[in-house]
Amino acid sequence: MAAAVALAVVPAVAAAAALVVAAAVGVVAAGLEIFSRMQPKTLEDHRAPSRVEDTNRDIALWLAMGLSILVLQWCSPFPYDDYQVPAMPLIAAAVAGAVCCHLERLALPVSVMALFAALMAALNAVSSPILQSWFFIRQDRFWPVMKEQPDVLKLTRAARAIPAGSLLLTQDAYLAVAGGHHVPRGFEMGPFGYFAALSDDEAERQNVLNTARLKHVIATTEAPYALFSGYAFAMRAPAMTRLPDDERQALFDLVAERYDLVETIPDFGQNHTPLSVWKRKSP
Repeated sequence: MAAAVALAVVPAVAAAAALVVAAAVGVVAAGLEIFSRMQPKTLEDHRAPSRVEDTNRDIALWLAMGLSILVLQWCSPFPYDDYQVPAMPLIAAAVAGAVCCHLERLALPVSVMALFAALMAALNAVSSPILQSWFFIRQDRFWPVMKEQPDVLKLTRAARAIPAGSLLLTQDAYLAVAGGHHVPRGFEMGPFGYFAALSDDEAERQNVLNTARLKHVIATTEAPYALFSGYAFAMRAPAMTRLPDDERQALFDLVAERYDLVETIPDFGQNHTPLSVWKRKSP
């Protein structure tokens, strides 16, 4: 049953990806059309009532497309903001251009409009939580907890502390990429490759892990080191439901039979979970 569900979900995900690509192409095509219509031939043409109506329609169209993308994101199982990256800057630029067309009708000096735009951009940048996240980890009561070093540098140092080219037991595949390592077969998709309920044959055919294959790799791998963030053994595909605590602990108990915990790096990676560093026990 689980295998059937997984096989049904994969085509659905592929279809959704195709729809996103098609929507992106449509947004770009619509943007090019709108931009072409937003170019006035003369100042009088720009200020004509018909031109104003076109501009209003352009703004409404772009805002509608932006709202549609937001609604699509909110309806998704995992509404990552990253999904908006390709479309939102284009929509923002188009709306800003259309608004400027209205502002130009007021005959304001260019320097005033440029100063206003620069001031608004500065205020948005300073108030952005993304900017704050570059420097702060979290707030401890009244006091902000500052980052000792950038996240990328922390990641790179942790990955390169392992000898290059090593087999690395980890579900955090980006650590293997950053350090020039490789992971056991089936670990390439990280935590998204753990299909607990699949049969052995199906898991082998799809090159993913079920419970039996995951335990087998942990019990037999020759990887000298293992690295696990808070995302390790935390979820199971295809619905990405949270793995029960007892099942997760059982997997870490299996790791502890063959590996010694040598270090825990706090506030690591995405959402600043602890990264545990394990070294294989001597035979």
